[in-house]
Amino acid sequence: MLISGSLIEVGYSLRTHGVKGFLRIQFNENIRVLSKSEALFFLFSENHIPYFIEEIDYFENGDTLIKLEDINTKEDAAVLTKKPVFGNLEYVLPEEEEELDSEFVGFLIVDSNLGELGVILNVTSMGDYDLVTLNFNEKELLLALHPNLILKTDLKKANSFHSGAGRYLGYLNSIVMRIDIITVLPELLQSPLNHSIMKRAKEKGLLEVNLINLRDYSTFNHKQVDDYQFGGGAGMVMMIEPIFNCVNALQLERKYDDVIYLSPDGELLDQPLANNLSLKNNLLLLCGHYKGVDERVREHLITREISIGNYVLSGGELAAAVLVDSIGRLLPGVLNDETSALSDSFQDNLLSPPVYTRPAEFNGWKVPDILLSGHTANIENWRYEQAMERTKQRRPGLLEE
Repeated sequence: MLISGSLIEVGYSLRTHGVKGFLRIQFNENIRVLSKSEALFFLFSENHIPYFIEEIDYFENGDTLIKLEDINTKEDAAVLTKKPVFGNLEYVLPEEEEELDSEFVGFLIVDSNLGELGVILNVTSMGDYDLVTLNFNEKELLLALHPNLILKTDLKKANSFHSGAGRYLGYLNSIVMRIDIITVLPELLQSPLNHSIMKRAKEKGLLEVNLINLRDYSTFNHKQVDDYQFGGGAGMVMMIEPIFNCVNALQLERKYDDVIYLSPDGELLDQPLANNLSLKNNLLLLCGHYKGVDERVREHLITREISIGNYVLSGGELAAAVLVDSIGRLLPGVLNDETSALSDSFQDNLLSPPVYTRPAEFNGWKVPDILLSGHTANIENWRYEQAMERTKQRRPGLLEE
C-alpha cells in the first residue's frame, strides 16, 4: 500500500459503469465505507487531484459504484480508470473497530436509506468480522458487521452503527414479499397477475399475490357489501362491517407493513414510491368500488392511500394491478436482466430514450446511424442526450425534482 504525504492508496479504479460518469472501484479490505462529499484522489503528472463523492453504492462482490462530482459522462470517467485510488489516512479502519464483541448488544443499526433497522440482540465472532442478530420487521435477521456495510459508529451520542446495508436488506426483504388484495371482483385481477413478468415473479417464489373476495366476509344472506349513503345522493358506498371483518381476520394471521387503499385522491404513485414499497414484506391492498368506502374505513383501518393518476376508474382493481406490477418487477431476480429496471424511465428522473429494432429501414424511415455504428460509448452518450432532451420537452418538471 503506497503512502504519499497524508494520503494513502485505498483501492483501484477498475472501469466505467454506464454513461453518466460512474466508476467501479475495488477498495482495499481495511478501508472503511466512505460517504458522500468525501474526497478520492487520482495521480496526474505527480500531483494528486481530488474528486468528491456524489453518489456511492456497494456490490456484494466487494466492488463499489461511485459517481464523482463534475464527472458526468463515460468519457470523463474513462480518464480515471486503470489507476490506483488514494484517500486520507483516516479512511483506514482502526484496528479497534475491526472486531466487535458483546458490549455492542443493544446498539441500534441505522441504515442510510431505510432508517432504523433494529437493535442488536446478539453478537457472534466470525473471525474477520462479527455477525449480529437484530429484530428487523418483526423477524430475526443476521447481519455482518463488515467494513463495507458499516459507515460509522456513534459511541458517544446514540450507541448506534450507521449502516449501508439497505441494498442487501432490501434484497432479503423482497424475496419473501406477499401482497394480499381485497376486492369484490377477483376475476378482474386474474389475467394481469398471471401472465408475463408477474407470472415469472410468482413462479420463482419471489412474490406471492393473494386475491381476497370481500363478499366472503359479509354477514348478509346475499353477500351484500354496499349500501345507500347517508344524506342521500347518487352512488352506493362500500360498508365498513365486511371490510373490518376482512382486514381484522387477515391481520390476525400476519403483520402488514401497510394497508393501502387505492383511491383517486391518494398519494400519486411514482417510481420512488414503487422503489420504497418493493422493500416491504407484506402489503394489504383494498380496492374501492361504487362511490367509495365508508370514511371510517379510511380513518381507522387504512395506513396509506395511493392513486395511479388524476382520473376515476370503475374500481380499484386495475389500479391495484398497476401497483403490483410496478413493485413486483423491481424485486431482485424477477427480470432476466437485472439492470433493465434501473434503466427504466423515471429511475434517474429522466424519460427513456428512443429505441429501435430490425429492420434498419422501413418505408423509408431509417434507424439513426449512430445506433448502427457499433461504437458503444457514442451510443450511450446519444441515448443520454436523447433522454435528457425528451425529458425537457415532455416532462420538464422531472428535472426540477
